[in-house]
Amino acid sequence: MIFNFLVGNNDAHGKNFSLLYRYVGTASLDTRLAPLYDVVSTYYYPELTRDMAMKIGGEYFSDRVSIANFEQTGGRRRTRQATCAKAVCRNWPKRFSRIWNKTGIEHPVAGALADQIREHFDAFRNRIRNG
Repeated sequence: MIFNFLVGNNDAHGKNFSLLYRYVGTASLDTRLAPLYDVVSTYYYPELTRDMAMKIGGEYFSDRVSIANFEQTGGRRRTRQATCAKAVCRNWPKRFSRIWNKTGIEHPVAGALADQIREHFDAFRNRIRNG
């Protein structure tokens, strides 16, 4: 959820998340989150809405999401959600830039998309600092 939010994927629906099940031994079931799929940064398309397909803590408009919204989403894990979101905000820009630079993608659309993702992230980080 945090990743989709940060990359500006406002089209992330519940159906885009899946679980993998496998039996370990005779009676133990191992459940894991499946790899992400259908991830696209809708921020690249200015004609698309900034409303998210799924709300985060009661907020559908991605440009208004705050740490408090992540806390609300967490249910019993509120503290973990907020802590995770804050940690991502501290570490993500460096990691994003390092990973993006390793891709070797040299295309004007890719560069513009990377810039938009960084702007979205910076705006979120500023909202955290200011409230």
